[in-house]
Amino acid sequence: MTLVILGFVSGVVLLQLQPQLPDSAWLWLVPCCVALAAWRRVLVVPLAIAAGYAIQTIYEFDRGQLRLPAVFLLAAVCVNSYQMVDLNFVNYDNDDTYYVYVYAHTKRDTNQLVDEINKYARRASQGNTGITIMSPDYWPLPWYLRNYSRVGYYGRLTQTVEPIVIANETQRAEVEGTLGGSYRLVPSGSGTGAFALRPGVDLLLYVRGDL
Repeated sequence: MTLVILGFVSGVVLLQLQPQLPDSAWLWLVPCCVALAAWRRVLVVPLAIAAGYAIQTIYEFDRGQLRLPAVFLLAAVCVNSYQMVDLNFVNYDNDDTYYVYVYAHTKRDTNQLVDEINKYARRASQGNTGITIMSPDYWPLPWYLRNYSRVGYYGRLTQTVEPIVIANETQRAEVEGTLGGSYRLVPSGSGTGAFALRPGVDLLLYVRGDL
């Protein structure tokens, strides 16, 4: 933040001193900014200098000349505000091709899965309920289940007598064959009954028959 402020002020000062600066000063300034951005990867400093220079230039315009920059500024604010609201509050977990993310965000079904776990844990033994997780893909469940002291992250099929079992959708046949009729599936409401953890990872929730 300090570098941004200094860069912004430098841009304003450069414009003020432009008539007094020799041509050689500009020959040094531009390569130095490019070298700084490439060396330390702080592209924000040259951008801040350019922003300070531009804003000081706009400040010196008369009222008639301000119309076009004001229109561009208003359009930029509207577009960025729409994208901010859309990505942070509406489509934050949308994995369609229109919304391409480097990181696959946790889906909203995860909250429903955790709510179901908490509901059945209260029926069993409050916060000490044992949970067996057979799915090889389970992050970020360790964060959501951090208050449970008896969670086993096996990542594979295993024998268990714990009240709650979580498996991957791809393990459905094997898990139901291993658990037998002593456990029942808690449906999510989707067509398969699975809870979407993140794109490509769907989890199944099983609870013991006595819960």
